[in-house]
Amino acid sequence: AGMALALGYQSLAQWRRAEASISGMGSALRADRLSRLWFESSVNGLVPVDKAPFSGQPGSLSGYTTRPVVAGQGGLTAFNWEIDTEARTLVLDEDGRQLQLPLPAAATSRFVYFDREGKEYDQWPPKLGLATHLPAAVALVQPPDAADERPRYWMAAVSGKLDPIEILMY
Repeated sequence: AGMALALGYQSLAQWRRAEASISGMGSALRADRLSRLWFESSVNGLVPVDKAPFSGQPGSLSGYTTRPVVAGQGGLTAFNWEIDTEARTLVLDEDGRQLQLPLPAAATSRFVYFDREGKEYDQWPPKLGLATHLPAAVALVQPPDAADERPRYWMAAVSGKLDPIEILMY
């Protein structure tokens, strides 16, 4: 009976360790999914503002959105997404409110910008040539994880107009 009890206790301990490991993975996956959805929502709501142009670099992007994540709803909200390599986080700043999201591969992650034809740029507006006020899409590119050889893309398309609307006065 003592031997059976010892085997049962050992099996229970192994089950608890496995359960804790699976629970931790599930939590990390939920946080990753939520971060991606917030990024996509913020970029989907980008609005071209004539006197405050959109700015995009490999490590940050800023502009105005109609879909804020942490600021109050109901109008244009200035935002800035930044990759913080030291803290290994993705930082969202909306009207002075900050949200830090885990980004384990922050040191090698970057933002890329796409025009209407799907051409990729490291910054927006591009260095040369005519471009729309806003890119057609923005992606956060992360290096491949251990299970895959391809980089991971958090791709988000801009859902509205890419240039400010001109108001003609007669």
